[in-house]
Amino acid sequence: MITDDEVGKYKKKADSNISKSKAKSKHKHIYKSCLITGSFGNTNLQHVSIASYCTICGKIGGNIDPTRDVVEHVSGKHLRMLSKEEILEQNKDLEIFDIGNMFAKYVPLNKEEK
Repeated sequence: MITDDEVGKYKKKADSNISKSKAKSKHKHIYKSCLITGSFGNTNLQHVSIASYCTICGKIGGNIDPTRDVVEHVSGKHLRMLSKEEILEQNKDLEIFDIGNMFAKYVPLNKEEK
């Protein structure tokens, strides 16, 4: 027993037994490569990222195409980050989404969603 003078151990709150089905997707995600533009936080600097999005719901995923990269192997172990213009030039064939905040989890699939 723990008395008032003793300090007990911190107990982490356990997850509930209630199903999290509301958060789960009702479909199998089908990802397609794309370019995502936006800014981090309150900065006005535009960033470009190679990512993927679900064609059904718009959920953003990681880069699924290993041939597309934002770094260039210069020599040996040296890498060089590509500029925004170089990324856009090398990936002209990809669809571009402007999501505003780079921490967003979904891309707008319809023009009305913007």
